Amino acid sequence: VLPASVAYFLQKHPSLVPLIIDSFCQNAPKYLKQRKRKRKNEPDETNEGHVNQGDALGNLFPFEQVVAIPITMTRANFAELVTGRGIVPAFPVPKEYRSVELKRFHRQLGQTAFGEVDNDDKSRNPFERAVDVGVRLCVGLEWIVACSEQMDKANSDCKDDE
Repeated sequence: VLPASVAYFLQKHPSLVPLIIDSFCQNAPKYLKQRKRKRKNEPDETNEGHVNQGDALGNLFPFEQVVAIPITMTRANFAELVTGRGIVPAFPVPKEYRSVELKRFHRQLGQTAFGEVDNDDKSRNPFERAVDVGVRLCVGLEWIVACSEQMDKANSDCKDDE
């Protein structure tokens, strides 16, 4: 389950899926730490040159016009994405992605994605897994685009100094 623009991009460029998964696995722990820090109202530490993930989520690819499409990836890539390389087992759906469109799509399937999650994996909702994978792919792509925009901005600033 992905926004239509991201789904179209991934269908046209399936070779980029491993890079998107890698981006997610590298940046998700930083995002979760940042999110936890904001909840505790602690002062924000220096970002050490990394992308400010909190600003990027939901702005580049809003979770609207949601579609369900198959994304081709290896078993290893799927396992890496779902487990977050063992570092990010539970990645919450960012509030920016909890759109009316996603809820409508969800109701059409007659299932619940944001309800109580049981610890029993056998009763896990397939739509919930599809949303989880879609969110992780979308977040990884957003972080790649945000990082490349920061690099472009830094390169243009260096050229202006010359």
